[in-house]
Amino acid sequence: MDSLTTEERIQLAIKAIQLGTSQRNATDTFNVPRTTLRNRLGGMQQNKILKQYMQRLTLEEEGAICCVLQQMDI
Repeated sequence: MDSLTTEERIQLAIKAIQLGTSQRNATDTFNVPRTTLRNRLGGMQQNKILKQYMQRLTLEEEGAICCVLQQMDI
């Protein structure tokens, strides 16, 4: 379970709850904060998506910069 990202653990916890596991058991099993899980079950999106409008670069621009840097071998 250590190799999973927090987002992956949250998604697994949500699936477990949908299959009948209690929220408390899911948070303990997947080691995710109860409030985060409760918020996600209530429809809140992850911070990465919620705060996307605050980013200076779009995902496409960031990807293009990364490609150029990799080609420059920096």
